[in-house]
Amino acid sequence: MPWLTLGGLLLCNAIWATNPVMGKILLREFSAIQVSWLRYALAFLASLFFLFLLPIFHKEKGSECAALRANAHWIFLAGLFTFFGSALTQYLGLSLSTASANSIIVAMEPLAAIVLARIFLREQLETRQFFAIALALLGFSLLSNLKPGNFVASLLVFNLGNLLLLLTMPMEAMYTILSRKVAGRLSPLVFFTAALFVGFCFLSATLFFSGQEWPSLSRLSGTHWFALLWMGPLGTTITYTFWTLTLVKAPVALVALTLFLQPILGALGGAIFLQERLDYWQSLGAVIILSALLLTMGRKKS
Repeated sequence: MPWLTLGGLLLCNAIWATNPVMGKILLREFSAIQVSWLRYALAFLASLFFLFLLPIFHKEKGSECAALRANAHWIFLAGLFTFFGSALTQYLGLSLSTASANSIIVAMEPLAAIVLARIFLREQLETRQFFAIALALLGFSLLSNLKPGNFVASLLVFNLGNLLLLLTMPMEAMYTILSRKVAGRLSPLVFFTAALFVGFCFLSATLFFSGQEWPSLSRLSGTHWFALLWMGPLGTTITYTFWTLTLVKAPVALVALTLFLQPILGALGGAIFLQERLDYWQSLGAVIILSALLLTMGRKKS
């Protein structure tokens, strides 16, 4: 994988690693469904803005519309799983758990993506990729405080919130798989915008039938607006579009492995902003995860 592409993917993960912190800020004022709706409302508006500025969409409007119809089932599934199911489940889980736990549990998403890629895309893994996955799993175990000799006791830290967060991983991974599925047929921004529209419609219907009020913009402080703009236009529209663009050429396994960076940044964020500290085993886990990432940077032999 080229260094520039890898750098972009790592930057996406750096942004995503802070999304749980931003979500926690909003959950102090709004419910889980309201936070989900606000985030994706701004993300959808941003995607429409960028789509309007995208010359290729206007030049090939007819072919894009035909491709939208031909891939409507994949778009529907991406919207249903990632921008509705995952969004709602994540913020329900986050309201019952911590931002640090959310960041650490994200490390399970690459595994879900790789399994789904083998099932739906028939992608094969190189030996070094198997080794990288094994290293990343070991690093995640240590980072998650699953210490040698204390495995059973450490399992007790999981609660309902963490379980809900874990359930979002295969739903998030479905976006990676479906993006790869439509690669070359739809432009990344068009696919993202269409899928986001589907998810946003489901979120709107859920909010309406839940009996909760629509989020009032008058309740948003400057901090709330910053969190929303971070999670919406930046943390959803721009990052997901770049992610989709990368999947046009890069294998799912290589792209998904960069997700292992999020638990490291989440743990560092906890240390900086919440005065949390990594112990020896957790620090070793972070180093091992970085080592696994380095294995993904080489190019295939011709």
